[in-house]
Amino acid sequence: MLPVEDPLPHILAVVTASRAPSRHIFGLVGEPGSGKTTFCAQLVRAINAALGDGVAVALSMDGFHLPRSALDAGLPPLHPDPAECHARRGSPWTFSPAAMEARLRAVAAGAADVPWPGFDHAVGDPVEGAVVVPRGARVAVLEGLYLLHGGDGWGGARALLERCWYLDTPPPVARKRLLARHQAAWGISSTEAEARVARNDGVNAELVRGTRARADAAVVAAEAGA
Repeated sequence: MLPVEDPLPHILAVVTASRAPSRHIFGLVGEPGSGKTTFCAQLVRAINAALGDGVAVALSMDGFHLPRSALDAGLPPLHPDPAECHARRGSPWTFSPAAMEARLRAVAAGAADVPWPGFDHAVGDPVEGAVVVPRGARVAVLEGLYLLHGGDGWGGARALLERCWYLDTPPPVARKRLLARHQAAWGISSTEAEARVARNDGVNAELVRGTRARADAAVVAAEAGA
């Protein structure tokens, strides 16, 4: 069993105890719909409220989605079918973990401002430089599905995280959010949303739940957003 932990006191203790102006990178993992984005943003706001504006920045792995143009060409050898690539977008093999790891190493170095990509859901593609990790930031909190995943090229990410928490949201709660999100985003029926979740998000959620034991501790969050 993972211990249940509030990340905020841990982060504040680590940062205030560090004499050198070092950069600390923490991770937050949870299944689709668990509330990672909301919890990460709330955590960063709390850190900045305690230590000063600009001390912490929230990051997401979503900016490392492969662009639609790459999916259009297929992803051989394992996934050469473009239709499958688009249908399974959000699976671990539809990202570029190597690019994220390289950018995370630049953040860890802390020697300069580091641009970090975001993801434009309206366009459906990454946006370079949507976030900047400023040189003076001392904390980066990275949220994502696959930070604890050992396959599909993701194995190097965990070693770059000083501590990683798993957001323990009950699967039925996460599923309910996903269904509502898909209906709102795509204008589809509840039946179509159920099929979409079963085909892709549900598979990914099961994979993410399987990585829970690799986290340092669990977080139980109040009901929150995406």
